[in-house]
Amino acid sequence: MTDKTPDKTATTENVSETRAAPTMALGRIVLVRVHPDTNNGADECPAVVCRVWSADMVNLRVLHDSNAIDWWTSVPVYRDRDAVPKDAPERVAYWGF
Repeated sequence: MTDKTPDKTATTENVSETRAAPTMALGRIVLVRVHPDTNNGADECPAVVCRVWSADMVNLRVLHDSNAIDWWTSVPVYRDRDAVPKDAPERVAYWGF
């Protein structure tokens, strides 16, 4: 008999049990929340992974839609924006799928 249940493997504890996150690696793109004043009015922008500490902790180069340049260190990564806890630190990243 074939098991038709969804794959419940995940690469991090922050990732949904029903959808595996991509493998974290140098150069991957994630999304981050930012203040709209630093990002041409938008509240999120892409960031490039510059250092991988673990499957859910990275350093990032934040790519604002402006002349702002940020380096963020030791940033937790979540499955998506909805998975970010209300009490999460100000600087968090999430997959954009």
